[in-house]
Amino acid sequence: MFDRLLNVLFVEDSVADTEIGLLSLEASGLKVLVRRVETESDYLLALRDPTDIVLSDHSMPAFDAKRALKLLREQGGDIPFIVVSGRIGESAAVDMMKAGANDYVRKDNLERLAPAVRRELGEAENRRRARLTSDKLQQQEQTLDTLMHNLPGMVYRLRRAGTAWHFDFASDGCKDLTGYDQEMLVGGDGLDLTKLLYGDAGQQDELLRQLEAEGQFTVEHQILCSNGDVKWIWHRGAAVKGPAGQVLYVEGFLADITAQKMGQTKLDYLAHHDVLTGLSNRTVFEEELARSLERVKRHFESGTLLFIDLDNFKEINDSWGHQSGDAVLRIIAGRLTACSRKGDIIARLGGDEFAIVMDDDQRTEDIARNVPRILEEIVRPLKVQGREITVSASIGIAVYPANGDDVTTLLRNADAAMYAAKQAGRNTFRFFAKKMNERAKSMVVMRNALHNALRREEFELHYQPEVRLSDRSILGLEALVRWKRAPDRLMTAEHFIPFAEDTGVVTAIDHWVMRSVCMQARDWNDAGVPFGRIAMNLSAHAFYDPKVVGLLETCINESGVDPGQLEIEITETTLMQDMIATRVTLEKIADMGVTLTLDDFGTGYSSLNYLRRFPIDRLKIDRDFIKEIPWDEEDVQICRAILALATSLRIEVVAEGIEDQEQAVFLHHAGCGTGQGYLFAMPQSAEDCVELLREGHCTIDPSRVAKTDEDGVPGGQFRL
Repeated sequence: MFDRLLNVLFVEDSVADTEIGLLSLEASGLKVLVRRVETESDYLLALRDPTDIVLSDHSMPAFDAKRALKLLREQGGDIPFIVVSGRIGESAAVDMMKAGANDYVRKDNLERLAPAVRRELGEAENRRRARLTSDKLQQQEQTLDTLMHNLPGMVYRLRRAGTAWHFDFASDGCKDLTGYDQEMLVGGDGLDLTKLLYGDAGQQDELLRQLEAEGQFTVEHQILCSNGDVKWIWHRGAAVKGPAGQVLYVEGFLADITAQKMGQTKLDYLAHHDVLTGLSNRTVFEEELARSLERVKRHFESGTLLFIDLDNFKEINDSWGHQSGDAVLRIIAGRLTACSRKGDIIARLGGDEFAIVMDDDQRTEDIARNVPRILEEIVRPLKVQGREITVSASIGIAVYPANGDDVTTLLRNADAAMYAAKQAGRNTFRFFAKKMNERAKSMVVMRNALHNALRREEFELHYQPEVRLSDRSILGLEALVRWKRAPDRLMTAEHFIPFAEDTGVVTAIDHWVMRSVCMQARDWNDAGVPFGRIAMNLSAHAFYDPKVVGLLETCINESGVDPGQLEIEITETTLMQDMIATRVTLEKIADMGVTLTLDDFGTGYSSLNYLRRFPIDRLKIDRDFIKEIPWDEEDVQICRAILALATSLRIEVVAEGIEDQEQAVFLHHAGCGTGQGYLFAMPQSAEDCVELLREGHCTIDPSRVAKTDEDGVPGGQFRL
């Protein structure tokens, strides 16, 4: 029945909530035609048209679910009614169920919506079939037998025998679900229910209490199959009572939900762990550090925070590529885990930063003996892709609560100690000291250096092409800022932008980037060099600066460039820090005709909500999800999901960080039209870009092409 188009009527005053509900249903494979109403008159008119199911918010300014349910039942028929609400309490939910609602789903738990819709539509269909055949008992029995044989689950009946409950009926699905066939479950005295339940020994008594009190139950629990496997099931049961109200039989249904539970477990894991290393992520780390801090304060003890930053790690990425850099991070994560003690909290905070929390009241001299062992473990040579690489680290140590009684202060002080370790020559550690001023001094030096760099025009832009994956034709460029600190030393943004943000110089750099990009676009326009569109990266500060829109408009007017030739990239983190201010700024920029791109998609909030709320034209899949495709099935599924989402929202997708042919081929066939990465071209100066732009396409680096393609044909060509 779910292959056809379902007519779903939403009684809902929020367009956004309706759209999210629609996406949830479609994501489960349902084909739906949605109508939304929020007044009684519109609701009555809508019910004149074919309606398969009603999904209703509990309360709205002009209407509510109880009234909607009453009107539906007064019209007769058997249309399922499910309450979908964000604020419904248990008492209100029970009232709605007593009034005749089929189910209720909270808006913060929409993964239940599609199963509930399927279930209630299925049950409504069963009731319809039963009514149609009520006058033909033989045909009814035949239909029931067919249904039982094909039902993906198990229908059963239990009879009570003293304190035990035995099966005296089980549908054909019992074998697939439990491993027991009908003769094993029902034969003889029938299998005792307690033999099937897994986990809490009191489950059977709890289910019986619910039956006696409410006449039914709906629960999720585990069962033990005949082969020893444990499965999660969705279990609904109803009581058949005797004249005195005692429970004689239980009739119910079991459905296997193990796959859904495993999927939720995987999502929970990803929400709490760093995808690359498997360590705890920053969110979990800060929560654990806060708990540790409370413990040591409560027991008048102390704990230790180690802030670990790899030395010169960016050089590995620049020299050998991000795949090598990622491999190094995974190895270092494993070494940190191996040399830590049971109970230590280890996390990757981001980039090449790690942290360890030890809350076992160590003395300073014990820490000073243990930390060098961690440094020795890190600095041991490691092999990556046939190369021997040596990595060192600088470690900052903060002892709590002496060096801070909250998470923010502790991290800041450990970070300051880490910078002191770097200034001491790297590959060493430093304890935080209240009089520590090296960090402040270095910030002053860097601030002056950045100001001088602007004055001396030491910044320059390099450009990396974005190409159409089908033919490698150049569609546009991304402008990347570089700092030429010396004739032979070119620093990438990762090395100085954090200092620029800390010292406030980043605003001036943003203004320089905007003007330089506009002027470069003008020069190429005047010279007849086709470049498509130039994307620029601005700091988070730019989107909170009320002057940025006016400055951008001035740059466009002075250069005479078409706003459609410009693009601004914004990260998810920036988008969410001050949503109101950022949205206002982005809407003004979009009104000018400038393209807006969401960069590093998938590494932050990845919310459907903000993709709809902000005027985003394009999104870039973060390189973390590109580097292992098509070999890593998890990354493959993530990329496919992002592409499907973008397609449904009519948002263009760019895959960044493409470094080899297999990645490009997969992405093209998966529906991604645009790519960027070392496979096509390295970032290069404006002068070096001219010839490439006039040619209009990129030549594949032979060293990054597989020896054979998917058909076994010798490589050397980029085949799509």
